[in-house]
Amino acid sequence: MADTNPGRTKVLLLVLLVVLVFGVWKGGWFSGQVGKAKEAAAEVSLGERLDALKKIPVVPVNRPVIAAVYHGRRDLFAYSENPDVVRERAEAQRLREQQRVKQQKVQEERRKKAQERARTNPAKPAQPRTPPPPDFRYQYVGFIGRFTEPMEYLAILTKASASKDVKKADIETVRAGEIIDDKFVIKKIDIDSLVVGYTDPKYRGKTKTVKLILPKALPGGHRGKGR
Repeated sequence: MADTNPGRTKVLLLVLLVVLVFGVWKGGWFSGQVGKAKEAAAEVSLGERLDALKKIPVVPVNRPVIAAVYHGRRDLFAYSENPDVVRERAEAQRLREQQRVKQQKVQEERRKKAQERARTNPAKPAQPRTPPPPDFRYQYVGFIGRFTEPMEYLAILTKASASKDVKKADIETVRAGEIIDDKFVIKKIDIDSLVVGYTDPKYRGKTKTVKLILPKALPGGHRGKGR
């Protein structure tokens, strides 16, 4: 027999729907489906992340061995010097030390040779310096000849400081062998010059040649060869 009351039917359907929803919620079916969907999404996201991480280059954090990794490039994590630079520096230091030793040997040889020369050829003692001989302050202004064999001459001398007006007091007449002022010896007299020596033994062998000069103040001003 059919139910002709529509309101009662709606109530029954509503109660049935509530009971169904409560049962589904209580049994966890809906939450299980939602959880499975989240797990699947999480698995996909984690796989993508792992693939991305594999593509990132590995950065070494441990200090590597320089001899094994240094091939002409700078390692930012290695603070040791380049082995090639270290070897070059050591080689340069060795060469400098070798050159220093060589120079030291050369200097030692020179010193020994100098000592040997000084021993075999001792230096002569320095001779005391002899002062120059005294200055002959006379002029040879004329001569007097004696007719002898050989010819003998008397020299007429004047003071070199005498004025042009030659006086009798300024004139000296000497012959060969005479001494003047206890310093000079007349060695030789010629008509155009005379040779003067010295009485001091330290000037032995030294002489001075004095040329004939006729003073302008002589009477007549002639430059003859004598009187």
